[in-house]
Amino acid sequence: MEEERTGLLQLKEAFKFPNSSAFSSWSEEQKDCCAWEHVKCDVISKRVFQLSLNEITNISSIDGEEDWYKDWYFSLNLSLLLPFRELKNLSLRWNLLTGFTGEMRSSKLQYLDLGYNDLTEIPSFLSGQKSLKYLDLWGNYLTNSSHSKGFMGEMISSKLQYLDLGDNDLTEIPSFLSEQKSLKYLNLGRNYLTNLSHFKDLAILSTLETLNLDHNDITGNIPWFIGSLASLKALSFNHNELTGFSPEGFKGEMRSSKLQYLDLSYNRLTEIPSFLSGQKSLKYLNLKFNGLTNLSYFKDLTTLRWLETLNLGFNEITGNIPHFIGSLASLKALSFSFNKLTGFPPEGELITHLCFCIGFHVKEQCNIQFLLKLLIILCPH
Repeated sequence: MEEERTGLLQLKEAFKFPNSSAFSSWSEEQKDCCAWEHVKCDVISKRVFQLSLNEITNISSIDGEEDWYKDWYFSLNLSLLLPFRELKNLSLRWNLLTGFTGEMRSSKLQYLDLGYNDLTEIPSFLSGQKSLKYLDLWGNYLTNSSHSKGFMGEMISSKLQYLDLGDNDLTEIPSFLSEQKSLKYLNLGRNYLTNLSHFKDLAILSTLETLNLDHNDITGNIPWFIGSLASLKALSFNHNELTGFSPEGFKGEMRSSKLQYLDLSYNRLTEIPSFLSGQKSLKYLNLKFNGLTNLSYFKDLTTLRWLETLNLGFNEITGNIPHFIGSLASLKALSFSFNKLTGFPPEGELITHLCFCIGFHVKEQCNIQFLLKLLIILCPH
């Protein structure tokens, strides 16, 4: 439609980057704007429903320091989006955006990607996006003070299912998360989270399936609220300072967990968390780079009949390869690399169906016969 075609040409003027050729097809001569790059229209109504304006700046092609493009940072006037009444998908990833001006009417927007920009506040216009299901704010400069300015829980879409707040400057769990009753995916990785008292806001997210808290500064026990997330399928706590777990937080609901993926690598765990014995659906478990030593705790892994990948590398495990390995009937990949293993269980206690040869870092006194026998047992093909 002519209104949207004119709107696109005006939007083009807002992205004035000398190194970009992203809008080469957007011209007065080309009448059908639905044929333009980065634009998708409904086949029947011919109205624009998707704008994919990722990396219009073309920063990745620039050599040099930040000073080369410091004058390219800009705020986008939301009034430029008003002509697009059927807009559902908008991607503005990696464009040096510092914020937004003007107003945006309540829209049909369902998908919004603002990742890799220079936002310091969560945009207030999001409060009007009642249809929003997907929101990506990865790689900005958001702080906890920013989410209190016009972006409270009751103002965000109750339909939100995907939220990425990773790689920002958050020090606490944003309180508005407790209102996101439809949330299935939440990424809070690569922030500065430390205070476990704020994790209570996540405890009621009964629909949450994926939770990423990696690369933070979380210390102490694995947060108790994990035990209440009955729909959780994937959980990552890698690169934190966890030392243990709270048994009272892992009763009842956790026993019937749907958890399939668990990454606790790069922490300070000295024991295998006992709640793992209840994770009947677990397929992937990563415990590398911890301080595991006591083999008596490995008995909690013997019930993981669907486990396919187990990484116990870079710990302090001594003695024989734990005999529990023989009970993991679905195991395909296993690593004990860089431990202090000196032997293996009696024949018949090791499985013979691993698909991948295993990295073992054994003590020097282990002779070549030991190594050859190990390879024959574990990698028969």
